[in-house]
Amino acid sequence: MSLLTVTVLHVIGSKDGLSNYDSSHMFSPGLSSDRSVKWTQASTAIFLAVSVSLTIFFPSLLLGLINVAYFGVTQFLPGILAIILWRRASKWGIGADLVAGVFCVFLFNVVKLVPFGINKGMVALLVNAAVMAIVSLMSSPDAKSIEKWKLTLSPDRELSSVARTAR
Repeated sequence: MSLLTVTVLHVIGSKDGLSNYDSSHMFSPGLSSDRSVKWTQASTAIFLAVSVSLTIFFPSLLLGLINVAYFGVTQFLPGILAIILWRRASKWGIGADLVAGVFCVFLFNVVKLVPFGINKGMVALLVNAAVMAIVSLMSSPDAKSIEKWKLTLSPDRELSSVARTAR
């Protein structure tokens, strides 16, 4: 992964690379092209050294980052399923479920808590779904959302005036 990153950064930052825009010119407009390439190569080498050092000395850091990213992305599942399958789902419920799920993931990772011996992501997903259901039941979905949801069931239907004005 690090080798791929270095290669991509080098190709993008090189004189004949994919991009003519080099961010170093933003900070130093008079920088020559050759000097820009040297700065890009040096910063890439530093980035690589820091990445390798962190991986060697703190291997759990990378694993923790991957877990947080994986568990964070999983929190979209209840919202997506609710959008497709549940007419009563509201935008407030889906927003609240994402906040609750991601908060649980970070809380479980920071506190190192494993509730009931179950996977942290699964517990966060259950909290996420519960919050989405409760908030959606407490709030009302708007008419445009309901009309669009009905169209997903029968696409040959004509749009109502409410949905037409939303376009």
